[in-house]
Formats: sequence, structure tokens, C-alpha cells
Amino acid sequence: MLSLEGQQAGLSWLTILKRRGDYDAAFHGFNVEKVARMTSKDIDDIIADGKVIRHRGKLESIINNAQRTIELRKETGKSFDDFVWSFKPKSPRTPVGEALVPEAIQFHEALKIRGFRFAGPTICHAFFQAVGLLVDHDESCTFYEKHL
Repeated sequence: MLSLEGQQAGLSWLTILKRRGDYDAAFHGFNVEKVARMTSKDIDDIIADGKVIRHRGKLESIINNAQRTIELRKETGKSFDDFVWSFKPKSPRTPVGEALVPEAIQFHEALKIRGFRFAGPTICHAFFQAVGLLVDHDESCTFYEKHL
């Protein structure tokens, strides 16, 4: 999800969702070990195929971030999931339109010092929303209670 959030930067989420299967295929189902072994040649092939957004920097960030994830596991002794959950916001609810939660900014900073790319604070906040760490649906929305 973090990789997909990074791909979405500057685009609509629907643009990425329409290509989700193509991203999965191009990046081995986001298997971290397989992605970490990919090369510039693989990126050239993905760009030539044209099924995903052809932004070299964003595509290269997926490989870079997979490599950083492996390093993070070794450094912390935690899975990436455990690392993410260690930044769980104090409250799962955030008012609609509220600024970035502090935990998303802290998560971004922890990723940045480890060399992750396309994982800025806004992307990290959106990632928290996408994986259910934050619920920003209005209380009148049918999804509000389902996501608590």
C-alpha cells in the first residue's frame, strides 16, 4: 500500500486503482525480496510495457523502498507491519479535513532517515488511512462505524 500511495502522488487515486493489477504483475505482487532484486533493466521493461504510470523516479522508489524494508527488518528486528503499527495514532479518528496527524509525520521522518523515497508526510497520512490506522469518514458516512 505504501508503494501504491507513492505512485498516486500528484494523481487521482482512481488512476492508480485502475492499474493495481498491472502494478502487482510488474512488481511480483509486491514481494519485498523479489522487488529488492529488481534492476534498472526491469524498470526499462516496465516503462516500455506502458501498463503502469511511466514515472521512472516513482517506479525506482518501489525497488529502493523494498531494499530499505529489508534493511529496516535487520535494523529493528521487526517486520514492516510491526514497524508501521508502532506509529499507530493515539486516536483512530481524525476529523474530516484535519491536518496531518503527528504520527504520520513521525512515520515519514523514520522512513526518510532510512532512505525511503516517495514516502512524504502526506503520503504517510494517506497510507495510514488506506490501511485503516486512521478513519476520516464523516460520522454520517456508512463507512464510519465499519472502520473503527
